[in-house]
Order: sequence, then C-alpha cells, then structure tokens
Amino acid sequence: MIVLYIKNRRYITRKRRGSYDAEKMAKILNDSSLNFKYSTGVLQDGREIAVKRLYVNNKFRAVDFYNETN
Repeated sequence: MIVLYIKNRRYITRKRRGSYDAEKMAKILNDSSLNFKYSTGVLQDGREIAVKRLYVNNKFRAVDFYNETN
C-alpha cells in the first residue's frame, strides 16, 4: 500500500513539474490551430499580461468569451 502511494506521489510530482515549463506555455498560448490566440504584453508598471483575442464573430463564442473573462 505504501509503495503504491509513493509511486503515485512521484508520478504526480513529475507531471506537475512539467506543467509549469515557460516554453510549453508560450507554445500553447500562440497555438494557431485553436480558434483564439493569446497575445502577451507588458504593462507600464512591469507586469506581464496575456490578452485573449477572438477571431470569429459568432454569437455563441462571444457569449462564452464574455463568461470566461467576467
């Protein structure tokens, strides 16, 4: 039982460690196969932001976009 817990814990730790990779996240943000694109920028106070742009003007997508941002 303890061995299974340790293996599961190691697996989760490895998986989490890879999910915060900056290059991987940048690739996901700029993936052109998705119907949206995130644009990154820097505010005047130095904070980095990501802006989501909606490509297709569709009533349902606009509602989803609004719900996601609010």
